[in-house]
Amino acid sequence: MTQIGTVVRTGGGMTEVAFCSDSDCEKCGACAGGKKKNTLWARGEAQPGDIVRVEIPDGTTVKASLLAYVLPLAALIGGMAIGLVLMPGEELIAALLGLALMAVVFAVLAVTEKKRKNTPEWTPVLAEILPAPGAKGSGEDMPEA
Repeated sequence: MTQIGTVVRTGGGMTEVAFCSDSDCEKCGACAGGKKKNTLWARGEAQPGDIVRVEIPDGTTVKASLLAYVLPLAALIGGMAIGLVLMPGEELIAALLGLALMAVVFAVLAVTEKKRKNTPEWTPVLAEILPAPGAKGSGEDMPEA
């Protein structure tokens, strides 16, 4: 996955980049000014104000989605199913068991997040510093981040 953004700040070999999803923002309009900015830290060096292309490996995006959404949902459904098998007719207990199992999964993910965060496979990378919008030789204006 590739995104274009603007460098906000740098430090320790990492760069904070701000992104704005114009197509998503047009549909939502919930934030002031109609533009929502998201930031992330990426490996690489650039100067604040630079427009950069950030790459996140596609496999990492899929894995992160599985960890954040599928695994907790599977724990919730699995816990409820186990509760209904062990105690038929006790839906409240089954629901509480599902929620408890989902909470355990979230706790394990939170504990292991620091390890994943420090692994190069999970860290976005600055792929390229792009010419500023309107600069000579830039070809065309880049979207505002």
